[in-house]
Amino acid sequence: MHHGDDDIVAVCPDTHETVSVSRSDLVLFELDLQAICVALSCALKLNGVPQQAGGKRLWWLGHQPWSDTEQINVYLVLPPARSRAAEILRAAALRSPKGGVLLVPTAELIPADIQSELAVRDYALQPLEGLVVWAGVGKLACVRAPNDVIPAVLGRHPLERKRRGSRSFPTPAGAKWSELHIQFIDPETVKITVRGVVEEHTAASMGMVVHRTGRPTKQWNFLQEIARRNGRWRWGDLKTRATWQKQKEELVKRLKSFCGISGTPILTARVEWRCVFPVRPDGL
Repeated sequence: MHHGDDDIVAVCPDTHETVSVSRSDLVLFELDLQAICVALSCALKLNGVPQQAGGKRLWWLGHQPWSDTEQINVYLVLPPARSRAAEILRAAALRSPKGGVLLVPTAELIPADIQSELAVRDYALQPLEGLVVWAGVGKLACVRAPNDVIPAVLGRHPLERKRRGSRSFPTPAGAKWSELHIQFIDPETVKITVRGVVEEHTAASMGMVVHRTGRPTKQWNFLQEIARRNGRWRWGDLKTRATWQKQKEELVKRLKSFCGISGTPILTARVEWRCVFPVRPDGL
């Protein structure tokens, strides 16, 4: 606490004990943001040399290929406080009309109503909290595979939805597979819930229909079958596994793209496939 030019009181955060100190006792550390951004860019395997994009609150970290002809820009946004987070994020989005990914230090700095607003400007949000860890002097490392991080964000990116020509679920940033709930309303409709966000989707809106016939794909059939088994499908024999293995792999890809969550939604155990998320067959 600063009471005057040389009247400063330090407070222990654990015991709340106080001690008087003078200005000469203080040591200030200034973070090297350029070095942090370079380390972050390397950890995420982005292309380009990080640079300021709008003062010290906005940094361009680089870009990652998005398709054969397109790339997505990734930015680091550093709001000074949650009260100013929406203002800083809006300002960051206005600087580039091409859209991209905005990384923020923690999920607490993402106001509840800002995601839909930024989606209109073709931006997706992602907290760094729990995504990277210190890996030695000048180094950061991803806790997940770097090549899985940005694609997972792009799975819920509004530009990706336009490019695919199909819808995707507005998954809250930082959500995990265990927070996803799927319930069948009828054989071709499900209710999806993640952190209070609820939508109904069909096989068509989830991109699981055969374009030629309009009928559900075998991946949708797999989802139905594992739902009938309450998310745990034991193999009766190796023939059953061989028959459905390819459909399981394709369903995993579709769910990751549709929901924009990294990691795998369906685990392979010794004798069964097991959904990480709760899935109910009520309407089947």
